[in-house]
Amino acid sequence: MNSSFITVAGKSTKEERTVNHSTFFYSGFALLFLVWGCNTEDQPSPELSETDREAWTLHQEKLDQITAYSVRPDQAAEYPISDWLREVRYVALDLPGELILREVRQIHVDESSIYIRDEGLGGGHSRFFSFDRDGQFNYMIDEPGRGPGEYDRVYDFAVTESHLIISTNINFLFFDKQSGEFIRSEELPRNFSVQIFEMLDEQTLVSEAGRTLHNRSRNLVQIYDFEQQELLHQAVPFQNHALKGGHTYRYLFKTGDTLSVIPMYEPVVYRVTGDEGDYSVKPAYSFDFGDFWIDEEFLAGSYDNRDRFFRDQGMYVHTLDIFETEQVIYVHYRLEGRDYIYFHDLQSGRSADISSFTDNRMGWHGTPFTTDGDWIVNLVTPFDVEESGEEPVEELRRILEQIDDEGDPILVFGKFGH
Repeated sequence: MNSSFITVAGKSTKEERTVNHSTFFYSGFALLFLVWGCNTEDQPSPELSETDREAWTLHQEKLDQITAYSVRPDQAAEYPISDWLREVRYVALDLPGELILREVRQIHVDESSIYIRDEGLGGGHSRFFSFDRDGQFNYMIDEPGRGPGEYDRVYDFAVTESHLIISTNINFLFFDKQSGEFIRSEELPRNFSVQIFEMLDEQTLVSEAGRTLHNRSRNLVQIYDFEQQELLHQAVPFQNHALKGGHTYRYLFKTGDTLSVIPMYEPVVYRVTGDEGDYSVKPAYSFDFGDFWIDEEFLAGSYDNRDRFFRDQGMYVHTLDIFETEQVIYVHYRLEGRDYIYFHDLQSGRSADISSFTDNRMGWHGTPFTTDGDWIVNLVTPFDVEESGEEPVEELRRILEQIDDEGDPILVFGKFGH
């Protein structure tokens, strides 16, 4: 597919006016109240299922009925990565011509291809790249604008058996994942806001709604059917979600056919199960970070001033990312700007709190991006390897010698366990 680069330019005018500030304020407030009332009337509100009521009860009981993994950053130590990384393989991405990846934001891997969302440094226009499993370039989607198949601001993307689906600030765009050809766009009801999402199947979307303008019902997990154009299910895993401490970047993730969600401000993994409209959202396990996770009692009354309270509190956990395989639960998080890792081997039951890796000749740098079956997927550049100051293992060194001078990145697939 030959990607087209389209620039849409428009003109805007600005008329300066002198207004009475109090009149403006009260008129605006009245208008906001009127809009709020109109939106509330058509806000969908399916009844909570029994399983969701059970999830609510479990939260109220401090989730005592599910496994809670104890994570202790203050006890974290350095580990040789060879203690946990049992097997590794590399895929060099071969970008044509002068194309480069500026800032990789997301990676999806399926049985035939690798899909990457790249964004300009500092937050710019998103581009989507497809490679085969050997790293050979397939196509690029780069369509700035607001016409058919074009996009402006991108929130997230997902891959199904047939489609690459992009969520934007105005709609969802469906592309053929084999060719990159635009198929169709879908709009959601105006009272339904989606930023982070995954797909249960070709037409069923699961979103982590979070605290948004259109989510006054505080339902955090919402399931929507594109074909029926209907909200099938929404769940309230816990209450007062806007008062929790911490936050996560990886809200939704798939492990095989299992879809999991980490609601905002809560270190709990929930499973989304069911089909044909009969869905449930139930807690699977949680994490206990001790005093490093700010609880709701501390944040009571801090609805819109979390930063101030966080500064007063000192060290707190943020950017919580969960990666699951059948072998391990791999947790990445940050504490006061420093990266930490928590491992739990599901087979042996052994856990480790890791502050950093030593003797990392295998190129495992930065935060993982996704999983691929039993593998956890990371990305490394030649510059990363050079900066480490360590002689890479033979396979990685051979790949570095073969790639071009542009420094195309390398995907690192790792199997972990102890």
